Amino acid sequence: SMNDAHKSKTLAMLLKAYRWKYIASLHVDDDWGLGYSRALAASGVLLNLSFTFITVGASQSVDASLVASALSVLQGSGENIIVGILTGSSVAILLRQLYARGMLTMDYAFIFADGLTRALALR
Repeated sequence: SMNDAHKSKTLAMLLKAYRWKYIASLHVDDDWGLGYSRALAASGVLLNLSFTFITVGASQSVDASLVASALSVLQGSGENIIVGILTGSSVAILLRQLYARGMLTMDYAFIFADGLTRALALR
């Protein structure tokens, strides 16, 4: 499979192709989440994209309160394109929080780097 540097570059090119310039990235605070975020930021700079990076906590300790805090920051930022660099259990928590806040609407677009299939199995 493609490594994260290639995936992040491809994702940045996709965001650019849709002319989405202001993107929020919710990521776990571990080597994978930080590395993927850094690669995405580096690719984004080359394509003139602007990212707001929001940490939701260490991958093993993400809980609803951490995700709620991250979403409060996100709602105040104005970005409506959200990239989730999260593990399966973190994605499941995020989806529940988004639903509770009424954010699963056409006003937002969500792209998950990983974890979505596992999150759906956890529901």
